[in-house]
Amino acid sequence: MDGIKRRAVQVLKQKRMYEGQRDQMYQQQFNVEQTRFTVDSIQDTVTTVQATTAANKEMKKLMKKNKELDINYIDNMQDDMFDMMDMANEINDAMGRSRLCLEDID
Repeated sequence: MDGIKRRAVQVLKQKRMYEGQRDQMYQQQFNVEQTRFTVDSIQDTVTTVQATTAANKEMKKLMKKNKELDINYIDNMQDDMFDMMDMANEINDAMGRSRLCLEDID
């Protein structure tokens, strides 16, 4: 009976050792995955910053190069458009007025 008890204790110790090794491997695997995630996240951030920087440079270049994108130019253009539309409306009103005088009607 003593031999069976000793063997059972030995098997339990071995089981605890294997569980400890398993837990240690799980922790190592978690650490590796966490590190990989962090590296991927940093790479994504770098890519995002590079894309944003390139877009910023391109936008600045386009804004300098095209006077059509100057806010003062746009404001002036819209003012001119509204003035021309008002003038066109006045012309249409003038053209649509009746030229007949009431005295001419018998």
